[in-house]
Amino acid sequence: RRVHGGNETVRFFVSPYVRARETLQAVSTAWGGIEQIEWREDVRLREHEKGMRTKEHDEKWFQELHNEELRFGKYFYRWPTGESMADVYDRVMAFRDTLHRYFRDRPETLNYVIISHGIFIMIYLQRVLRFSVDEYSQLAPLPNCAIVVIEPDENSDNFHLSMIYDPVTGNKFVPTKGGVMMPIDPDPSHWGLIRTIHTQPPPF
Repeated sequence: RRVHGGNETVRFFVSPYVRARETLQAVSTAWGGIEQIEWREDVRLREHEKGMRTKEHDEKWFQELHNEELRFGKYFYRWPTGESMADVYDRVMAFRDTLHRYFRDRPETLNYVIISHGIFIMIYLQRVLRFSVDEYSQLAPLPNCAIVVIEPDENSDNFHLSMIYDPVTGNKFVPTKGGVMMPIDPDPSHWGLIRTIHTQPPPF
């Protein structure tokens, strides 16, 4: 509650996953409980789906898929019976349209809180900050339970990343003007496939 200014109006959107709903319950205590806040569950906020895993699928099988994902490229690799990060991007865009309708139709609400999951939030940031697929692939993952603050620009309709806060360690990442917009993963092996974009036409 201190992040957004104390007594300003706020509306919550939450993933249907149990851990997200429990987070909402915990956060709502700052306003006096779940009955005292305006909130809506949205299935589009669910985590990146990596498919159905049964007892026949051991750790070796899972590791083979993970290695295949790195070879293929993490962003476009679709897990068996699951989805790719590109699929999550489509969900982000659909939810963003809903959110912007709330901006338009409910101007009295000054703050929106999205309680979701790591990949969804990262790809939402990709859209807001207009990162390419390759730029996104090099980003470090968010800390568990991270608080990400996005604010509107004063002189445009765009938004910018204001802060990433890790409540476990107390570390705070604040972008500098003209500086790094997001923490980069220092281990390139985590990036997956980085594509080569040729600047000249192929020879005939």
